[in-house]
Amino acid sequence: MRGDSGAPAAVTSGPPVSAAHEMQPDMLVEVEVESLDELREALAAKADRMLLDNFPIDVLNQAVAVNRDEGKPPAELEAS
Repeated sequence: MRGDSGAPAAVTSGPPVSAAHEMQPDMLVEVEVESLDELREALAAKADRMLLDNFPIDVLNQAVAVNRDEGKPPAELEAS
């Protein structure tokens, strides 16, 4: 979700993502995730962008595969 400053507003997964989409359907929703389970939850909630926080390279590769296979549509990913 993008706030008044134009920067994405981060929210937690699940119901807050759905609520953000309902309140502002044209805004992007960005979620920071710390595990593949959190990524799956955010994908199921239709988050637009995921920040993959401190994922090792092998888990990053898995996250890309999960996003490709389970994201409907896939989300934009950023690794930190």
